[in-house]
Amino acid sequence: METLESSTFAEFTKGNFTVHKTARPFSLMAIYQAHEQNNAHVKGDGGAIGLLEDVHVHQIAMAMGPKAAALPFFHAFSGCDTVSAFHGKGKKYTWQTWSVFQRATPTFTKLSRTPSAIGDEDLLIIEEFVVLLYDRSSPYKEVNEARLDLFARKQKTYDCIPPTKAALREHCKRAVYNPGHIW
Repeated sequence: METLESSTFAEFTKGNFTVHKTARPFSLMAIYQAHEQNNAHVKGDGGAIGLLEDVHVHQIAMAMGPKAAALPFFHAFSGCDTVSAFHGKGKKYTWQTWSVFQRATPTFTKLSRTPSAIGDEDLLIIEEFVVLLYDRSSPYKEVNEARLDLFARKQKTYDCIPPTKAALREHCKRAVYNPGHIW
């Protein structure tokens, strides 16, 4: 951090929220987190960066509504550079499942904000989401029940069934760690 411009580093040491805005044209997560901190502007190397600097990103964040705050966890949970993806389930299909199962949004948002642990109620919502990810017509809400149904009754191959509850919990821990501690 000491390599930042001195005024930016000074703001950070005072406890103000700072965002590293990359040169990439799409920096929605950083901008949305700045909104979450109620900043009028973001202090960056070279001076203040207005939140409306990239109007298109701002419009996307506003159009997404509550989902924008849930994006960091969703991105990690559905597979990123340090968290594995669900076999055969890409981001697009996972996003479509999220569109069908809107109840996951508050949980994804909560898990995007550096929780110290994943609560049982959060895991239940995530389990239901993952069951829908693998079988939209499943009557089950828990992954272990859905695994049995898909494998034994519907004769799906082993790589086409969801992870166990224990494996899903570990996957969630990795997905929570990235937005809360790395990004």
